[in-house]
Amino acid sequence: MADLTRDSERIKKQALAFALQNRLDEARGLFEQAVILDPLDPDPLIMLATLQGKQGNYKAVLDLSGKALSLSPDNVNAHVARAQALLSMDQPEKAIISFEHALKLDPDNASVCNSLAAAFQLLDRLDEAIGYYKAAISIAPQYELAHANLGGALKKAGRLEEAVASYQAALGIRPDNAATYINMGDACLALGRLSSAEDCYRKSLSIQPGAAETHYYLASTLTLQGRLDEALSHFNTALELRPNHEDAIGGMADIYRKKGEFDRAYDLLCPLVEKGTTNVSVALNFASFCERFERCHEAILLLENILSTPHLSNNRQRLLHFSLGGIHDHRKEYERAFKHYRKGNALKAVSFDPETMVSEVARNMAFFTPRRLAALPGSELPSRVPVFIVGMPRSGTTLVEQILASHPAVYGAGELGNIFDIVSTMPKLLDCDDQYPACLGSLTQPAINEVSERYLDHLQELGRDSLRVTDKMPSNFLYLGLIELAFPEAHIIHCMRNPLDTCLSIYFQDFTGKHEYAYDLGNIGALYREYRRLMEHWKVTLTLPVLEVKYEDLVTDTEHYSRDIIKFCGLEWDDRCSSFFNTRRDVITASLQQVRKPVYTSSIGRHKHYEHHLGPLKKALYTHP
Repeated sequence: MADLTRDSERIKKQALAFALQNRLDEARGLFEQAVILDPLDPDPLIMLATLQGKQGNYKAVLDLSGKALSLSPDNVNAHVARAQALLSMDQPEKAIISFEHALKLDPDNASVCNSLAAAFQLLDRLDEAIGYYKAAISIAPQYELAHANLGGALKKAGRLEEAVASYQAALGIRPDNAATYINMGDACLALGRLSSAEDCYRKSLSIQPGAAETHYYLASTLTLQGRLDEALSHFNTALELRPNHEDAIGGMADIYRKKGEFDRAYDLLCPLVEKGTTNVSVALNFASFCERFERCHEAILLLENILSTPHLSNNRQRLLHFSLGGIHDHRKEYERAFKHYRKGNALKAVSFDPETMVSEVARNMAFFTPRRLAALPGSELPSRVPVFIVGMPRSGTTLVEQILASHPAVYGAGELGNIFDIVSTMPKLLDCDDQYPACLGSLTQPAINEVSERYLDHLQELGRDSLRVTDKMPSNFLYLGLIELAFPEAHIIHCMRNPLDTCLSIYFQDFTGKHEYAYDLGNIGALYREYRRLMEHWKVTLTLPVLEVKYEDLVTDTEHYSRDIIKFCGLEWDDRCSSFFNTRRDVITASLQQVRKPVYTSSIGRHKHYEHHLGPLKKALYTHP
């Protein structure tokens, strides 16, 4: 008997060596011998199960692990083998039962915690998944895969800041993981941190330069930054690496659309549409200008067909619903439009607390009083170059910028993130524990000069010799107190629009970046209410010149109010501002279509078509905190 046991142990060792060398057939043969030599030993059965799992024979895994468990009911490895097979067979509920058995037997097994978390994640039970990934990390702090997986679960739950931190932790353990850089880039992109996303994709490419998909991701990020020619180059590289890369073709069409080269975009997409593509990027871009080519009916059928395909991610479903909502809205099919917009918004994983915005506005109002603004140091580098266009998204900011950018002395820089970046770094710059705006209590002359110089240098890089450079980041309304200190000769243009029209238009727009409020009518209304409250405060607090431009006035008497805008910025009138829609500049915001043609008034009173859906919006708009 002892000899048989020794033979069995020797055979198992040799089989394991073969398995490690990927000589699977030889390993399997030896493990089968070990089973014959010692039929009461569960180990060779488990090893055979593992080999079968590598080859995708999951039913065999269940059979072998079952036999092992009949010999040794408390064998952790047998429970794990069974669970992994069930997971691979798309039976996560059953897999969870086996993983939980294994974890009860071995509570400090980090690998089992990680696998159990993955099973919960497949079921979208994200809180449980996150909990078990964290348990795995607490057991094994250097468990790189658990950190990366935790990032994925957090990202799926909409907890993007935490996801980025988890990916950074994973990369701190294994800095050469190209996939983790891509995942972190995706999270940064969802946060609107375009330069950080770009950096992640470039680092991934430095590890795997031939990855077509990563070139596509980088190109998409460059597109969002308005660096369209660079983006085209990477889309082309993706196509060279993977011919007929339909996502890249869709991305190229999007760039031509943004450049106003609609025929070129159309010619790229048509062959794919004609053959019945199911590619989401191609379909969305085709739908975006189907009206121009009178092919909206075909676009609807294409989008609906793709929506009906199984296993479509929530992200892709959301994009398709928003696109269908837009087409039906244009066709005056309002109930169908709202149905799709509602479904699209519901598919966005976000966490937004209106009370956070209430608190932020309250802090601004309490800190920025006329007396404090007068007492704090202002920049000694005055410049009339900056023009800040603020307001809520979808309130006419792009239209105002396009009118200004049509003037030869003005450069339209689009939505710059610089002011937010400055605000984020102010506590560190001032070596202060307080957050913004309280940290400005420690503001020094050198610090405000540095902030001003950094921003003005960036404007000069963009606009070169332009007399004015516009920054149309709408959310800069939050930071007008700092803007007054840093840019005492700047001009502020405040874009306003009917609250219901503005909020509905936000709900109908799937934004890139951090607009977590935008997917719920009640949250949108709450944010609009706080924006309006803060703008009323700035009216009696700021000394900077502020021009209020009402969208409804601008689109009904465009030249009159355009002249007011140009005059307010201290410039002579130029007739090119009247035909702003002919100005050739790349536009990458949601208002792309509007600035390509003369103004129209059809968006005024748009909310009336959806009146009976707006109860939550109206309640939030007119309920004081």
